[in-house]
Amino acid sequence: MSANHNQPTNNPSNLGGATRAKPTEDTSVSFVDKSFCTGKVELIGIHLGYMLGTYSNKDGSGGLFITDGATCLHIDENRNIHLQTGKTANDGTNGGNLIHRADMIMDKCKSYSGHFKGNDDDSTTGAGGKTSKNPAYSLTVEGEMDIVVHGDANIAADNITLDAKEVLTLKGGNQVKIESGDGGGKVNTIASEITTTGKFVKYDLTSSFYVNGPEEITYNQKLKADPISGSVNVNTPAAVISSNTVGARNEVMLGNTKILSVGNIQLEGYKTLLRDFGGTSNVSLGPFVQFSVGQYEGDFIGTPRENSRDINAYTLKVGGAIGSSYKLLASDVNMDTPGTITGTSVSFVDFIGSLIFLN
Repeated sequence: MSANHNQPTNNPSNLGGATRAKPTEDTSVSFVDKSFCTGKVELIGIHLGYMLGTYSNKDGSGGLFITDGATCLHIDENRNIHLQTGKTANDGTNGGNLIHRADMIMDKCKSYSGHFKGNDDDSTTGAGGKTSKNPAYSLTVEGEMDIVVHGDANIAADNITLDAKEVLTLKGGNQVKIESGDGGGKVNTIASEITTTGKFVKYDLTSSFYVNGPEEITYNQKLKADPISGSVNVNTPAAVISSNTVGARNEVMLGNTKILSVGNIQLEGYKTLLRDFGGTSNVSLGPFVQFSVGQYEGDFIGTPRENSRDINAYTLKVGGAIGSSYKLLASDVNMDTPGTITGTSVSFVDFIGSLIFLN
């Protein structure tokens, strides 16, 4: 409880911040300068430095006040109640406060406005000599808390921190929007695990898109399931993974690359360049077709390497079944070599042509 002020307040200089005239001997005074009423002030009594009195206006209205010159309770002519606190040098750091203690406080009003200026000089020094400013507004609730706003709610501050000890939930009836700097700022998400569950995810970007991933990155496309019949369809034409670009695409793998498809694999382009440094192997269990409307050129250097299966520069084995053959239609065949051409057959060898030259 605040101590009584041992100060001469028989002639206080203000009333709740308003200038007040000195009382006369009959305790009925008229305001001389900067008066807040148009009538007189009637002092009911003065005790321990506190003054109790009323005032009147010429229109018949009036008010009541209790003050010591710094702290004041004032009921004005409009039935407004003014509470003003103040402290002197004798009050210490705990003076001039407005304290409510009750089992329950209920406020019901048309509107509420609070302005908390704070005190930058009022700070607290904690462990390690770290100094922190005391907040201008602090609310501590021991238990659950409900804030219901029937309308829009706006919170503006330099920095806002929501600290949930366990779970932080943000709910929106139709939409949840996160904006940073009117679209020019940053949004940072830091967590050990992030799960996104939804029907549709869209990234609409105007600059770059980067993913710095760990050792394993997996994309699993779900099978189409019918919740009524319980059937699962693996042949879904609408299941597509598309990657479209108007520029180049570079993929660098330091390990193996495997593409497995139960359907066709189709590569289309203006030109196709395949280059490897260890060798190429094509195995087909069905027909193997190569078609070109232009020239077909093959250069075989034929340098044997370690673990080579043959010493020939080019080896073509045709046959293995009855009626098999090797044909080159509608084109010339030229064989030029500085070495020897050897043909071996266990059956007939036919050279058929309009002209056959043997040198």
